[in-house]
Amino acid sequence: DWILVTPTGNLSPGNRHSHAMVYDSARQVMVMFGGYGSSIFNDTWEYDGVSWTHITTATSPIPRLRHAMVYDSVRSRVVLFGGQDSSSSLNDTWEYDGSNWIQVVTATSPLARPRHAMAYDSALQRVVMFGGYGVGNLHLNDTWGYDGVTWTQMATASSPYVRYSHEMVYDSARGQIVMFGGADVGTGGGGGGPPTGP
Repeated sequence: DWILVTPTGNLSPGNRHSHAMVYDSARQVMVMFGGYGSSIFNDTWEYDGVSWTHITTATSPIPRLRHAMVYDSVRSRVVLFGGQDSSSSLNDTWEYDGSNWIQVVTATSPLARPRHAMAYDSALQRVVMFGGYGVGNLHLNDTWGYDGVTWTQMATASSPYVRYSHEMVYDSARGQIVMFGGADVGTGGGGGGPPTGP
């Protein structure tokens, strides 16, 4: 069942959408970043199952929405990639260690994009990213891996159709990443159309 939780205290992230959230299993807290509400946010929040805490960091990604985040359980890092700000799509990579955000400059990088999906493959110890909505009405079906050092485009024998706003998770029992749904501008991914506005 779903249970509405009222966190202790009066502190709350407030209304928003198009944010990203992951579970940090080492510190046993949920980490949330960014999104859109009264404006585009770049705030970091943690939730321990009882209360929310607003985390102040020395550095931070710029405000964004429609980004993707995963938790790298081997390196104990939250990994964030891309999204969009008020005027453009982004292709920057950031890591959060529980104290601060650090931008990672990689030798290669995927194209800028929002509305992509990522999952962490703990067996292969890498982040896997697929698809999204590229610059210039470009719909993507590329697959990338990130090992904590650089991004590498992964060649696959077959690939899902181009799409955005899909979801991916890692099935640790079967050692497989599972993807479902999404949308495109044609007929192959659920219809829809290009993402507009916040």
